[in-house]
Amino acid sequence: MIKDLFEDPAEGTAPTMRQLSFLLDAGVPLDAIVAPWCLRVARVAFPERWRYAPSPMGDPSFVFAVIASDGIIDLAAWHPRTGRIGTRLGIGGLLGEGQIGRDGLGTTGLPLPVLRTPADWLMAHRKGLVVVDPQAAAYRLAGMTLHAVDVGHGRDLRDMLSLPRPFIVVPAQTRERIAA
Repeated sequence: MIKDLFEDPAEGTAPTMRQLSFLLDAGVPLDAIVAPWCLRVARVAFPERWRYAPSPMGDPSFVFAVIASDGIIDLAAWHPRTGRIGTRLGIGGLLGEGQIGRDGLGTTGLPLPVLRTPADWLMAHRKGLVVVDPQAAAYRLAGMTLHAVDVGHGRDLRDMLSLPRPFIVVPAQTRERIAA
């Protein structure tokens, strides 16, 4: 299924020289744009929060492979002007997912670096993580040690990665036994 997405022309083309210049001028090294999977550009819409869909009328956005320890699991699109980001299938939660737990990162006291944007992540040569879907990321990062860019970013991550507690109801006859 993932393979079919890469063969779909709506999933993008190679970046134009103008798009490459945008990234290079922002300080992104060329090798980070092409490896381990070449960045693509596609017209996309963001119909739901944290999700995207190819759309001929959409805005040109950068498309990344979401790579976990077992390979490519999803795609993520990022529109730099608006900052919108989302996954194609709703499976992946983070750019850089495959780094979780590698060499003890996040699990043995070695914090996992989390960056604000895909451009920051590319500038760091794809080292660290970027949250693409906060709910999926919260599950994936539960119990991990994270390294935020600064205090404000740390607060944003705390708020973004906090799952709401479930609302629990109890039948009336059971409430009495619980209270006793």
